[in-house]
Amino acid sequence: MNLIKLFRKHIFIGLVSILFFASCNKNSSNDLNLEELQEVEEIQIINDENSEIIFTNGPIELGNIQARFARNIAYDFNPNTVFDVFLPVSETPTELVIFIHGGGFLAGEKEIFYTVSKDETWNFPEHIKTLLSNNIAIANINYRVIEKNDSDGIIKSLNDSKRCLQFIRRIAEILNIDKSKIGLYGISAGGGTSLWLNFHDDMADSANSDIVLRESTKVSASAVLETQASYDLVKWADDIFEPYNLTFEQLLSLDEARVLSFFGVSTVDELYSPDLIAYRDNVNMLEMISIDDAEYWVSNINRPVISPTNVVQVTHHAFHAKTLKEYADNIGLPNVSYYGRNPILFEDPSNESAVDFLIRKLKE
Repeated sequence: MNLIKLFRKHIFIGLVSILFFASCNKNSSNDLNLEELQEVEEIQIINDENSEIIFTNGPIELGNIQARFARNIAYDFNPNTVFDVFLPVSETPTELVIFIHGGGFLAGEKEIFYTVSKDETWNFPEHIKTLLSNNIAIANINYRVIEKNDSDGIIKSLNDSKRCLQFIRRIAEILNIDKSKIGLYGISAGGGTSLWLNFHDDMADSANSDIVLRESTKVSASAVLETQASYDLVKWADDIFEPYNLTFEQLLSLDEARVLSFFGVSTVDELYSPDLIAYRDNVNMLEMISIDDAEYWVSNINRPVISPTNVVQVTHHAFHAKTLKEYADNIGLPNVSYYGRNPILFEDPSNESAVDFLIRKLKE
């Protein structure tokens, strides 16, 4: 039995005020209304009159660390819009790190954060323990991914992560979180999502009837692993891979169907329509970088520095981190960057790790 099936047999906690969800729009045929959520096996809907969190055994051994764990807290109506949370035992509000998993927006689960990578490059359980030892809470989120014939594309996934951040801010008092001290930690697509949230102008909508969406989306830091610099894939050839003299058509040939699915379209011509140009602009976080954004940490060191010939190479290439640094340095945005393998292209002289970076920024 895989981990996600095992976890879903446990309590599915909906830490959700009825007010929070009353005006939400359904975005998928898999979405449920409040009554349907209540009928899900072992679900608990927590509202304004009952804000008690149900804690359970955690997925990793914490030793002597004093922290509690809650699994599958709902932040929207879809079964995939849930997050786990580790909360340090603290008399005062704590800082928070939100982890966003990868999977190319096509797959992936939050449970990866409870594992050590196969090559032991990332020991996420140790990262969790280090953060908790520094009195920093951790949220670990799931989000909806692209499905067959999906007309939404990646914006659905990005908006889910945005909503989760806003939802956590909305219930910060219940979680004993300092809503002004939130950092993001993501891998691959989760890394790109973290940068999108960091670099995007604040997406708080103060007039929205959904009170969750009135919360700020700005963060104190973002740390990203094997990220992408932008999700305007049409511009990758010029913005990121210009040294290789590649064309968009060459990159497109690596997996045309996947590129089209990113934007919810069925033909290449649609990518150049006014609506799709606006869509692409809205996911091009590279062009959003400004001096008032939070400092970021990036590591793209797992792929050789060669002209990419497959999807993995093109999506995790060192040049994503290189391009990010060039844009950030040009405007004076602080960053801690590592990129390149065979050869190493750049290593920050601080030798600061992702976790140490997050601790430093959240404790400032």
